[in-house]
Amino acid sequence: MPEARDNVQKLLQFAGDMQVIGQGGTGREAVDLARKLQPDIILMDVSMPEMDGITATQLITTQFPSVAVIMSSVQSDTETLRRSLQAGARDYLFKPYGLDELTGSIRTVYQAVQVSRAQLSATTSATTTHLGTPAEQGRAKVISVFSPKGGIGRTTLAANLAVVTKLATDKRVLLVDGNLAFGDIGVVLNLPAVKTVVDLASNAGQLDADFVSDVLATHSSGVRVLLAAPSPQDAEGITSDQLRAIIGQVVMMFDYVFIDTRPSFDETQLALLDLSDTVLLTMTME
Repeated sequence: MPEARDNVQKLLQFAGDMQVIGQGGTGREAVDLARKLQPDIILMDVSMPEMDGITATQLITTQFPSVAVIMSSVQSDTETLRRSLQAGARDYLFKPYGLDELTGSIRTVYQAVQVSRAQLSATTSATTTHLGTPAEQGRAKVISVFSPKGGIGRTTLAANLAVVTKLATDKRVLLVDGNLAFGDIGVVLNLPAVKTVVDLASNAGQLDADFVSDVLATHSSGVRVLLAAPSPQDAEGITSDQLRAIIGQVVMMFDYVFIDTRPSFDETQLALLDLSDTVLLTMTME
């Protein structure tokens, strides 16, 4: 409600070290504002029209890892709390809350975010130094995320790695949805499948940088994305040789290429793994 948002903004005026830079009335608006404003922290309500706060939080924390979310709600049940934290919320405030509780949560989360950013910057710097750059090696580093089992967060990991690498290094980063028939990268990053890997595969013998760039989607972080086929039927015609031609072209255009694969050892997946400099194997504790 507008009145509730205005009351929170008035409350935060008493905190001299905080600034409110935007308000949104729906979960979808929250995602759009996160993209446009890139705030340090978003105060999210569980109950939102059009898109609930938990769904919006999951989209925000996936697409914009540098943005932290604090969830608030009149709901005090453990299931809502659990789902909020699983979606990526850094803290959970039960309504009604006072100024001290609100500002205390914001400061604690902000400090934790600053520590995480510093650690990420140091880790990314060390990683990029180890991997090298095209200026040193003449081609992109290809990193595939693979798992022999589905449903353990492989796609989310690949997307986050690509976005975080872009934000931390400002290098040229490409994310490839190698799950050709059932890829979810477009859903995770909220990108419409206007052009896909099918467009490149059908022209694999005559690829150039301009043609490839025209097919790639662009995420708000700056990451370029090669989306999967729009249907399983379209994916059936893509061969391992076509994939090799595609990867052979994109490694000359980018600094880092991240590939989300699928739990399979068919010819296309084996080709992607064979073309990778590094394969990140994701496993469960089972």
